[in-house]
Amino acid sequence: MARIMLSRKDIAARYRMALTLFVQRTPWPRLGTTLAIGIGTLTSLAPGLLPRTASAQAVLTGLLAACALAVAGFVRFVFAHQDFDNHPAFRRLRPPLTLATAVLVLAAAIQAGQWQNRLRVDMGTPPIGAAYWTHSAFGAAVILALLLGSARSLAWLLRRLRTAIRRATTPSTAYLRPALPPQP
Repeated sequence: MARIMLSRKDIAARYRMALTLFVQRTPWPRLGTTLAIGIGTLTSLAPGLLPRTASAQAVLTGLLAACALAVAGFVRFVFAHQDFDNHPAFRRLRPPLTLATAVLVLAAAIQAGQWQNRLRVDMGTPPIGAAYWTHSAFGAAVILALLLGSARSLAWLLRRLRTAIRRATTPSTAYLRPALPPQP
């Protein structure tokens, strides 16, 4: 078997091509969704007066992210006819905005962790570690998924109910059709 040796230039070109394909084919979230999740998470990481447990941080993050998503959904509903969220010019902004939001959330989590540890040292409690953030992120994701699932289920149920009411109250038009002569 012959070995194929690639130059650094070829490797860099293949890496750029793979990265470009990844960015183009990845279903990036909408701008409103990214901003809502980012704002909700960043707000939950703001310092408070007392250190939070991982469960309290998870509940706060999940609820604030769900509220921010509800606001984003309402704004999307109000401005649906303008289609600004799916406009091709804004679609290109999805990857950089998602990555910038992730970097901001990570920086805020590091700062919040340092603040929590300083506060915990002053109060004489043990510092937090990586398990704290894992538990918080998983708990927030579960809470957010439950709230979104409940909201979508309720919306589905209301649509079905509306359709059933329309069908029940719409008069039948069978009597308006002309009678066809009997076939021989």
